[in-house]
Amino acid sequence: MRWTESLTIMLALCTACGEAPAAPPVPDAVHDITVQLPATAALMRHDTVRLSAQAVDASGKPMSGARIEWTSLTPDLGEVDAQGLFRALAPGEASVRAAVGAVAGTVVIPITEQPAPEPGPGATIRWRDEFDSYTTNAQISGPYATRGSVRTAPGRSGNGVIFEYTAAESDNLIERTFPATTDIYIRYWFRTSPGADPSCNGRNGSGFKWFMAWREGAPRYTMGVSMLDNGGPGSPRRGLEFTTHDNSSQRQPNPFLQNVSKAKRFDTVNDGQWHKYTLHIVTGNGGYEQVWIDDLLVLDNRRYVYDHSPVGISMVNFPGNMVSWHSGCEFSITIDDLVIWAP
Repeated sequence: MRWTESLTIMLALCTACGEAPAAPPVPDAVHDITVQLPATAALMRHDTVRLSAQAVDASGKPMSGARIEWTSLTPDLGEVDAQGLFRALAPGEASVRAAVGAVAGTVVIPITEQPAPEPGPGATIRWRDEFDSYTTNAQISGPYATRGSVRTAPGRSGNGVIFEYTAAESDNLIERTFPATTDIYIRYWFRTSPGADPSCNGRNGSGFKWFMAWREGAPRYTMGVSMLDNGGPGSPRRGLEFTTHDNSSQRQPNPFLQNVSKAKRFDTVNDGQWHKYTLHIVTGNGGYEQVWIDDLLVLDNRRYVYDHSPVGISMVNFPGNMVSWHSGCEFSITIDDLVIWAP
């Protein structure tokens, strides 16, 4: 090779060595985000659904790898985690935002209330009684243990059982046992005398032990009607409310007030008409109670994950007893159409 050719090659190589490396391509900016709710999603309280979001550029081309940040805009109605898993907390129209930086998209999620259940085809009936077969007071003592004033009376359909609360008889109930059940529903109809007031015009703030569910060898549940207010979920109290408490729990407020709706309370259904009471109990840690009045969910403490004994319910008695008695507090409660089942 001649010297001039070598110089030419060297100069060419040196010129190439001095060039800056090519810059990586600039990624397209996120122009919009769409949030998808599964078409089959019809959410009720405590249901979950996986949301998805798609970032697109200015031309509408989907972009992969965008880091989505999820936020619930209505935290009282629902919550969402970092992966887009949404959990319904209360009925209404929840709103969730998906964002990449300042670009965001939202989706509205309708949430309906959980209806009061009835035993379905696969339910295990623990006990059912329409009370129509009892024509004398003594017959009630056949399938039940009884205490206090208990007698037959006209029911919602056919016969029912009436409990009259007076100074002489303020602890009246029927009691029934059945196999221990860790997930149990109880439903019955009730009618009070007009204006019934277990608080005795505020003199008995602890009110009335409305319904008790018992475990064998372990503390019971007490469902009450009271004027108590502990400052926990469901506060402030609005009147004579339906309450719950598991005596085995160290963390559950006593009592746990109506925290879903205050529209149906004892002092709004003490009108002499028939009303439906439905109770759901799940025992064990993470268990919970739910109460419906006339198919309206009024109490639900499932989200709080309280500690509970795992022992199942094997006995119930109700209506119950006054915590304390005061003159002028006489009233009555009639019950009918009782059913107890495991789902």
